[in-house]
Amino acid sequence: MGETVMGLLYAIFSIFITLFFPKQITDVICYGRHRDRENIKSKKIYCLIYVFWTLFFGLFCLMMGSASGVNNTFDRVLDYYGLNFGEYDYFEAASIYDEHDYKHEGDFTLVYYIRKNEDNLDDLIKQIVQENNSIYKRYQLSEIDVVYETNGIYYICEKGEVIAKVVVENDGLLKKVSYQWSREKLEQNLGG
Repeated sequence: MGETVMGLLYAIFSIFITLFFPKQITDVICYGRHRDRENIKSKKIYCLIYVFWTLFFGLFCLMMGSASGVNNTFDRVLDYYGLNFGEYDYFEAASIYDEHDYKHEGDFTLVYYIRKNEDNLDDLIKQIVQENNSIYKRYQLSEIDVVYETNGIYYICEKGEVIAKVVVENDGLLKKVSYQWSREKLEQNLGG
């Protein structure tokens, strides 16, 4: 609830900054300090200066929102760029534990984002697991299989037993991949 309120307040603040300051700065540049003369008479140049300052303050608000943890839009744009221009195949977005699990000993979900037009989902789902040391090495997974069920639902199996459900869904310009791990099944795997 608190995060939602902070996000809303930051959005209002960002809109105010982005709409108010560019107009003020552009007016000072074009009309002078006391507006007693026009320094720049061209409407095109006025609009160009206004657009520049609007973009500047808009980008500033996105970066500050990301830095303060209130808004992740700037991070999403950078990650979208990284995914679609070959820097990486996926990125981790969140770790979500059962809300009643204070010590994180119950089931948990790991959320990743991948390209929207990604083919070979089976291989990428398996690659993400194998590159996640806190899952693959910690729980001594060796031979995992990815089994497709239907409508974006996959299962990860170890020694024929389902240890995680994977839900793939569209999320804006990206695909969201949620791994819903069963800690009980992972712990059983450690026991042999």
